[in-house]
Amino acid sequence: GDIIIGGLFSVHQEVVSLQGRAQPSRLRCSGFDVRGFLRSLAMIYTIEEINNSNYLPGIKLGYEVYDTCSDAGKAMEGAVRFITKYNSTEQGEAVRCNYTDYLPVVHAVIGSGYSEESIAVSRLLSFYLIPQ
Repeated sequence: GDIIIGGLFSVHQEVVSLQGRAQPSRLRCSGFDVRGFLRSLAMIYTIEEINNSNYLPGIKLGYEVYDTCSDAGKAMEGAVRFITKYNSTEQGEAVRCNYTDYLPVVHAVIGSGYSEESIAVSRLLSFYLIPQ
């Protein structure tokens, strides 16, 4: 899409096996959360409906959705992916003084459903001028 909207939704209920971690690794989630899943589907459906209508002629919306597993750390993992440079293979972005010419992958973020996650994510995204 021309404009990518990010989504952070709790599709799972919790992160498991945090106590036994001896080194950084992917966080595993458990417990399906129907509410978060339906919210993610609602976002995807809405974006597809906008694309199939004449609401934004000549502009296509895209989306990038991540599961937060009801955990602020997992939500931050998705937020970091949102701030990577557009059309870049780099996994991060250098800190700058001026972001006026910065083109992030995601132009806005919807979610998360829990304030603990949203507050952490908004603090990161605000540095890159990405609205949540």
